Amino acid sequence: MPKLDDNRRTRLVQVFNETNGKCLHGHNYSDCPDKSHDFRLESKLERVAIPKIQLCLNSSGNYILNRSGLRDYLEVYTVVKYQAQYLVKDNLRDWTIKKLLDNWTEYDRQEKNADWKSEYEIRHKLQSDRQYPLTGRFSGVAKDIFYDSQPVFYLEAICFDAIRSIPIAKIRLASRQEWLLVDLPKNLFSKLGLRKAIRYNKIAKTVQTIIDNACLQAVKTHILYFSKTVYPD
Repeated sequence: MPKLDDNRRTRLVQVFNETNGKCLHGHNYSDCPDKSHDFRLESKLERVAIPKIQLCLNSSGNYILNRSGLRDYLEVYTVVKYQAQYLVKDNLRDWTIKKLLDNWTEYDRQEKNADWKSEYEIRHKLQSDRQYPLTGRFSGVAKDIFYDSQPVFYLEAICFDAIRSIPIAKIRLASRQEWLLVDLPKNLFSKLGLRKAIRYNKIAKTVQTIIDNACLQAVKTHILYFSKTVYPD
């Protein structure tokens, strides 16, 4: 059973009022032209045991005889899977609500798995700004080149501001333990693209470039404001 908040309860009441007293094709019961509209086919995976006669052989490959002098045999059953079709009586109200609840259950399951995966990565991933080589040491020039090539910020998450209806990016500054929330263009993501970005961190290259530029500009503005505030002229 999915979690039912106020929006989902409102949606259930709306679906109930729209589909109550109708057949599966959307006709009212009093105006339905065909009584077969109250039935639908439902597929279900079934298993059936098929018997098979197998003669008994000894270790030498000879047939084993029973007390009557006849060949002995075993009846072996093989389980076979098949898709069975059942004719189920249903109506539009029950069928629509069942599908709606199934979709919400799957959505909650995916959201829970995504939250668990994100929390697992946060707990077990080392958040170090600078990574030293496993073996050997840097020379002075290589050390400067390595540090200069490090990112200015780390993109941690893509969120959605429900109040302003715009996507936002949560970033962490590489120079210190400080986080920023950066506003992104309103029409940057499609509905499916925003869902993939929030859940699975999958972002298209063109969109990633726009996000990087917006975050970099926000970091520069923040550092400039911080330097003027903390170290005024």
